[in-house]
Amino acid sequence: MRDSLGGNAKTLMFVNCSPSVYNEMETKNSLEYAKRVKEIKNNPTLNLESKALQRARAQEHKQAAMIEEIKATFAGQEAEGIIAGIIKKFDSQKDKNN
Repeated sequence: MRDSLGGNAKTLMFVNCSPSVYNEMETKNSLEYAKRVKEIKNNPTLNLESKALQRARAQEHKQAAMIEEIKATFAGQEAEGIIAGIIKKFDSQKDKNN
């Protein structure tokens, strides 16, 4: 029961009770279950790091893709040509973003 209701979330439980004698046993069982659930303690925390981590990973993938694109574009060129090409590529990227 602790595994199902514990964890990293708050749990709210509603118990329906019937004043009828016909439902007495079911009402008693429901109240006993609710009492056991009430005794379960957990410490929920917000997962704030996950959003920042997701953004960092997305940025990392974007940078890796850019590096691969640059490698493919300038494969087989001399060093001076590669540097000039990289500068030209980043200037065009800057123009696209503005």
